[in-house]
Amino acid sequence: MKYVRAFLTCLLIAALLCLCACKDPTPPADPANPDPIDSFAMLLTDPERASVSYGDFTVNTAVQNGITRDGDVYTITKGGEYTLSGTLNGCIVVNVPKEEKVKLILNGVHIRSEAGAPISAYSADELTVKAETNTYNVVEDVRPYALSAQEDAAVYAKDDLTFSGRGILILSSQSGRGVHSSNDVTFKNITLKIDAADTAVKGNDSVCVESGDLLLISRTEDGIKTEHTDVSDKGKQRGDVTFAGGCVNLYTYADAVQAAHDVILQSSAFVTAYTGRYSAYPPTDTALDDVTGSAKGIKAENRLLVTGGALDILASDDAVKLNRGTFLENGSTSLGSMSVTGGRVRLRTDCDALDITGDLSVSGGYLVLEVLTKDDASAAALKVAGICEVTGGTLLAFGGLEASDVLSALSPSAPLSAGLYALVDEHGEPCTYVTLKAEHTACALLCPSLADGTYTLTKEDATVLTVTLTSGVAQ
Repeated sequence: MKYVRAFLTCLLIAALLCLCACKDPTPPADPANPDPIDSFAMLLTDPERASVSYGDFTVNTAVQNGITRDGDVYTITKGGEYTLSGTLNGCIVVNVPKEEKVKLILNGVHIRSEAGAPISAYSADELTVKAETNTYNVVEDVRPYALSAQEDAAVYAKDDLTFSGRGILILSSQSGRGVHSSNDVTFKNITLKIDAADTAVKGNDSVCVESGDLLLISRTEDGIKTEHTDVSDKGKQRGDVTFAGGCVNLYTYADAVQAAHDVILQSSAFVTAYTGRYSAYPPTDTALDDVTGSAKGIKAENRLLVTGGALDILASDDAVKLNRGTFLENGSTSLGSMSVTGGRVRLRTDCDALDITGDLSVSGGYLVLEVLTKDDASAAALKVAGICEVTGGTLLAFGGLEASDVLSALSPSAPLSAGLYALVDEHGEPCTYVTLKAEHTACALLCPSLADGTYTLTKEDATVLTVTLTSGVAQ
């Protein structure tokens, strides 16, 4: 137990550091490779903790006659709370009246299934999976393949699915998804690792991270995915992926986030994503440099809205891709737009950093775009087919530019090599910082929040470029 407490304390400190970093004027620390997250994964799968003997499997509940057993399959037939402990080589099935809710409290449990989804809910208003405070829980789907779409995940729910608690939960799926709900998926407080062959988290209607620490790995597919774009009977738009808080780390062979409607970054959310060859999780028979297919950071059919928090993407495909004109089930066509009113965004990629067929609006926040392939005419740091409007905040782009005339490329006297740069005012005070991973021969600086005047871009106190800001645009 002392190891669990120590680990949770470390996570709390790390989370506080992330939040403090979000308040700092400098960009997020440079995650040039997956090592920091790999260390996090190693902590989550500490052999000393993983080898713990959980004891015999037990179910405790105050619900009378609410559960039946057939061999190693336990079926819950009445709503209420059920506390699970010990080791089970079998399945938990929830099949209660449609209007009833079920909460599974994981209190030091190891569920391993070779024949069906380890945890599934075929009928319930909502299934909540809670990792009890100071407990370590493992759910393993070791089937060679999923038998049906209803059994394609380590945890499946036909209706709403919520993960909560302040314990630790490890989910793995040998052939299918980690989590799948036909409706909404929500995460609150929980420390969770998902390692899936297929999509890590799919919520057909929506996915929302309210808080917690999530490590999501998809070895062949997407990290987070939604499907529907219609409006529910209660007037709720379906298809959104929302990061309202917490820390989310994604490693995906394909797209990190694929939203049928909007992707929303708010408040204190801290999201990092590594895709394709940067994810370190391609199929075992594929070399890292030979990864092909869609491996975008964020692909949203409608909009990307950033009002706060921090987003850091390192992708082998487009970091952000937004298309205008797609027909949606709600009767409209997609906007393909991006709005940044606060927070910090850093996009680094081998392709286009920001590819938008709609409009870009930046009125606050901090946005850094970088193409990592040197002098590649086919890749652009900023590609906006619609209106590009920067009225506040800071936008720094390094690489090719395909946008409106408000963006004019600057050509330094010598290429900008990798490293840390500062934009310094006439009094020698740094106004903003940027860390470059590759070499660049052109850049664009838009800083509407800064007063007009002469500024210098420096590296290690040496001047590399002098610019004049006029209405926030570097000339």
